[in-house]
Amino acid sequence: MLLCLVTAIAATGAWLARKYYLERAAVRLNAVDTQRYARDNAELGPPERARLVFIGDSHVEGWAPKPALADMEIVWRGMNGETSAQLLYRFQLDALALRPTGVVIQSGMNDLLGGVALSDGDQVAQRTVRNLESMAAMAAESGLEVYLLTVVRPARLPLWRRPVLSDAIYDHVTEVNEELRALRTKGVHIVDVDRALSCSSRELPAEFSVDALHLSAAGFRS
Repeated sequence: MLLCLVTAIAATGAWLARKYYLERAAVRLNAVDTQRYARDNAELGPPERARLVFIGDSHVEGWAPKPALADMEIVWRGMNGETSAQLLYRFQLDALALRPTGVVIQSGMNDLLGGVALSDGDQVAQRTVRNLESMAAMAAESGLEVYLLTVVRPARLPLWRRPVLSDAIYDHVTEVNEELRALRTKGVHIVDVDRALSCSSRELPAEFSVDALHLSAAGFRS
């Protein structure tokens, strides 16, 4: 009797977790927040030296330690939980309009997580590539040096993520990154952080991750 009760509770918890995640995944695939950095952008002023904008999701927002370049102003425009679709929506406001010399674009994992959870991974992967290529092309056409980062694959998925994620996430990361590596656009430099950290293994080494999805201090240093 007790075993049946525990099993029922666990099953209910897993169902609720999946329902909650699917609802959030559907929302994340829509464009949102363009006001997060509005005040910061207004107060930034014209560049007095070379300006480099880092823009992306939680990897950019949580980048630590943040690099410092003596001859360059670095502007951070990360947004936790953001997809490439959402980033594309604010790219003009939070990157190009800041009159940078260059831009670092990092995004894609939240798209792929949502795609796997919603059983729409292949289509979402293709949309992710198109979004990233669009932003890179926009920046390059504006005369900027563009540094487009590949998507860093997750480390081994813990059991508590299994109700909503599967190992298909690794295949979709590989799919997106192969297309990004093949990109040939003048002024766009592909920075293959996934290959640098994973060394072509299927999973990100555990020492570079804090929760399978986010980078540890060792990951950022590498």
